[in-house]
Amino acid sequence: MDYYGTGRTNYFKVKDVEAFKKWVNSFGGQLITKTTRVKGKEVETPELVGIIVDGIPDMKRADAEDDAELVEFDFYEELKSHLRNGQVAVYMESGAEGHRYVTGFAVAMCPGKEDVGINIDEIYKLAARKFRVSKTRITDVAY
Repeated sequence: MDYYGTGRTNYFKVKDVEAFKKWVNSFGGQLITKTTRVKGKEVETPELVGIIVDGIPDMKRADAEDDAELVEFDFYEELKSHLRNGQVAVYMESGAEGHRYVTGFAVAMCPGKEDVGINIDEIYKLAARKFRVSKTRITDVAY
């Protein structure tokens, strides 16, 4: 079986919305924009954007052509490079390999700062500490 992940970001402001759209399209992501309710109507806030992806992409098209060569890239670093100063992007993903492994994590990034992240596997350490048992006494959520 293969791992299938579903991920998305929060909404944030980018330096150049058109350049960001082109970048998201280069790896097959889906651009999302924030909507707000104004006088009972949903209104798009195009300066607040985000991304939906099926797992963290690691390959993108070298240019805008659909048949362009695929090249490797660092999703987090390139996302961070699009952010306006002071903006924080949070990427969350959950996924599974059938019912064998279920996992999830989140990474937050800000221009000029070191990324921070958490993984739901940290529950074992938290549970061991909270319930005062050895971590080795808690079986993995896997087979």
